Amino acid sequence: MVVIYLCVLFALVSGVSCTSDGPGFRLDGTITGAAEGEVIRLSYPVSRQGIWYLQTDSARVVGGRFRFEGEVPGIVPAWLSFDNMDEAPLFLEPSQIRLCMERERPYAGTLRGLSVGKEFDEYRNWLGEVPQRLFEKQRQAQELNQQWIAAVPGTQDSLWSSFLEAVQSYKRELAVEDSLRMVYVEAHPERTISPHLLYLSIRTDWHEPEPLHALYDRIPQTTANRILRELADIQLSLAPGQTGVEVGQQAGDFERHESAGGSVRLSDYAGQSVVLLDFWASWCGPCLKAAPAIRELTRKYADKGLQVIGVSVDDDSTAWQRALLTHGLTYYPQVLSCELADGETLYFPEQADLADRYRVTQIPSLILIDREGRIAARWTQITSAEESTIEKTLH
Repeated sequence: MVVIYLCVLFALVSGVSCTSDGPGFRLDGTITGAAEGEVIRLSYPVSRQGIWYLQTDSARVVGGRFRFEGEVPGIVPAWLSFDNMDEAPLFLEPSQIRLCMERERPYAGTLRGLSVGKEFDEYRNWLGEVPQRLFEKQRQAQELNQQWIAAVPGTQDSLWSSFLEAVQSYKRELAVEDSLRMVYVEAHPERTISPHLLYLSIRTDWHEPEPLHALYDRIPQTTANRILRELADIQLSLAPGQTGVEVGQQAGDFERHESAGGSVRLSDYAGQSVVLLDFWASWCGPCLKAAPAIRELTRKYADKGLQVIGVSVDDDSTAWQRALLTHGLTYYPQVLSCELADGETLYFPEQADLADRYRVTQIPSLILIDREGRIAARWTQITSAEESTIEKTLH
């Protein structure tokens, strides 16, 4: 079903200006089906003194309209996001941009005023119904997760199975999208948006570095794609095989502020403890289900040298702290996966976010690090088999 949108120019004071150095853009949006006052966030990369940061502005829907204003030095990738995790990809450039979208179909918005608008439409046509299926499958997994959290004992097991099935279905659709995306870039390396599409495929961790580098080298540098190509180049340097994230590799060091005060540095445990990184979130039902098993591991093996470190991927520190108290998760150090750099978020998550640095693509996720600082194992659950590996690593 094709939805026909009516785009109009209008004046609305609701945007938040960013602070980067570059020409201005204005994004005027119309949206149907959104609640009055609903918050929409716009995220995009900005560069200051050679470092790429993530700029996130917010606006509220007023009368079905919203506006963002800011500065970008050229064509950059961007995305709109909502409180329920719905997202809509787009691009920004120094111009007046008009976006018309439907709240329940954010993947199908119509963009005008972009020099890459025709290419973006062409690529979305190339993907066909994949964006819609991804949206629906993600929504389904999120709803099942919320149902599991709210379920009474005795009904959770069936919901748990349904949730796992929904997650796997979503992942299969992601693989379809990635395959189509890679074919598009191989067929159209000259397209301005192709460096960004390659960047997205690099971030999946599903490809060996060599073919990614070869495809990147086929993309000519132009004035229009300069920034997109630079971002893809930096992401390539962070690709699998370039960083220590696999079993047998030396784990990358990190330091984070602990929820109870003070700080936690991974290298401080080298030569003394076996470390288990437990990646979780306050909103993740499966993570909360696994919490008792993690608690038991901590109790059982603490005297033998096991140190568990909880790493929350929460964006909301208040929700994180509340979950720590509600679920009794203060019996081992707890840190946030992402911390700000000089009060700002770095654009490349691997540089700022532990979940991305360690290539954590789902939660719960557990990473076992031996006393020499090498990654000994990676899991998504703790069973007797995983516990046996922990015992062997401790001896």
